[in-house]
Amino acid sequence: MYDDLYKGLGIINQSNKVLEYVTIRNHLHVLILQKQQNTTINEIIKEFKRFRAYEIVKRLKQLNRIDILEKLSTRDKYKAKTKRSKP
Repeated sequence: MYDDLYKGLGIINQSNKVLEYVTIRNHLHVLILQKQQNTTINEIIKEFKRFRAYEIVKRLKQLNRIDILEKLSTRDKYKAKTKRSKP
């Protein structure tokens, strides 16, 4: 579980500097030094979350947890429908 987290922090560390981090049961705190001024903190977080999402899906496939993958897929379809229906 934590190996994917450390890989994600490594990705952040490639273009920025992870100074400190704390993992808590259901979330993470990270202190980041931005090396490049043209990258926003939102972009850094987005890339980290994107990496983690792909890793979670990959792990669920390895564990053959089709039930969870189907629930996640259904949630995405629901979100897409509600976005289209809003004026």
